[in-house]
Amino acid sequence: MQSKRKEDAGNIWSSQIVFLESAFDFYLHELTKYGLSEMFVGNWDKTEKYCNLSVRMGVVDKALNAREDTDWFLDFVNVFFREITLVSYKSFKDQMNLLGIDVQEIADAVFYEAKSSIKTKDKLENCLEGLYNKRNIIAHQSGRRHSDAKREVITKDIVEIYIKAIEKIVEKIHELAKQKG
Repeated sequence: MQSKRKEDAGNIWSSQIVFLESAFDFYLHELTKYGLSEMFVGNWDKTEKYCNLSVRMGVVDKALNAREDTDWFLDFVNVFFREITLVSYKSFKDQMNLLGIDVQEIADAVFYEAKSSIKTKDKLENCLEGLYNKRNIIAHQSGRRHSDAKREVITKDIVEIYIKAIEKIVEKIHELAKQKG
């Protein structure tokens, strides 16, 4: 397909970027619900960011009336984070700090290369920001750059690089989360 129907191949690769980012965002939201719930019930250490979450009085009323039932807490977390995209580097870093998961440990596990002059944290940031920006160009600008309206080139190689990186990031996060409980 990539040699005969380049535009079709490009559309498929672009959709894979959008799906990858979407799946990663969903994973981070689910991890957040799980991690905060584990902190709430005492299975994970509570982080400073957890202790400083803002809760509306309506949620407090619901919690006080629920007694032993903790479903209100999951509802609170869902509402609190539902409109937040967690896949930009800043959001990702904030979320890992909220959950008490070391971003440097993730970066080292995924991006360490002997004799590289680029810090692993910078590589993690470049990867997440690159994927985030590509997804936004595809989803919000029909795959076109603002500067000249030309289509951003998405290739099979680019997609494969991002898929492998996100897989490794998720595997490391999962490993670190399992160690917490």
